[in-house]
Amino acid sequence: MIRKKQSSAKRRKYFLLDSNQTVRKKPKTNRNRALNVIAKLRFFRQFKSIFKGSVLLTLACIFMLLFTLFALFSPYFDLKRVNVQRDSPHLDVGAVENLMAEFYGQNLLFISQTDIKQRLLATFPEFREVRITENWPDSLGLDIELSPPFYQVLNKFDATFSVLSEDGVVLRQEATEGLPVIQIFDYEQSLNSGEKFTTAKELQDITRLREIFTEDLKIEIGDIRYLPTAYEVHLVSTDETAFWFDLRSDIEQQARKIELVSDEINLYTQPLEHVDLRIPNQVFWKVK
Repeated sequence: MIRKKQSSAKRRKYFLLDSNQTVRKKPKTNRNRALNVIAKLRFFRQFKSIFKGSVLLTLACIFMLLFTLFALFSPYFDLKRVNVQRDSPHLDVGAVENLMAEFYGQNLLFISQTDIKQRLLATFPEFREVRITENWPDSLGLDIELSPPFYQVLNKFDATFSVLSEDGVVLRQEATEGLPVIQIFDYEQSLNSGEKFTTAKELQDITRLREIFTEDLKIEIGDIRYLPTAYEVHLVSTDETAFWFDLRSDIEQQARKIELVSDEINLYTQPLEHVDLRIPNQVFWKVK
């Protein structure tokens, strides 16, 4: 009987031990399961966000590709119209539009504004500046500035008047009052509108000589005679004395020589036919 009690006691003891161990393991198992569920939920959330970002990026790429193909192959962005703005009524708008016709049909996304400007400035020398604006989807705006009128010119060859711009271009307009007159000698051909006749520097030198004579030397100028072939200008005073200048040399130095010899040649007291200032360091004159 004693052995049975011991064995039953041992069984109860083992049973209690097994029962206690089972009770202690249950909280750990539930916690691990909960952690696994939470981890899976986080993974799915991240996967969902990644999936959404990929879809948006894919849609954006597809849209960009479709737009590029549309822009390249659709006539929607082809140049169809040109609007010309001008600062002078003498600008030939029709001639500009005719030239721009060669650019019609080019894609506005890839059209070269540099080529357009170069083409216009080469064809129309009287244009001083060309500004281009893009008016989407299919037109361009041209804002054109002309070189302003500077001199009237009387061509002795055919007795015709023209207007020269500050840049030496024959403008497409009739002669106007209020501009100083230059007479052209030794030039046996007519002047054509839009022609580059002389340089801006030569016109500036002529203007500077006029200022020196009227303001510094107190000699009134009656005529300005320009000889483009010889690169000379002759300023004729109101008492008909001609002063000869070489436009290829420094005109300031040539003009200042008059002051040095004014007493010797009796500039203000005797009539002179001409005073030749073209030779460096020398002055030649002829008395009437």
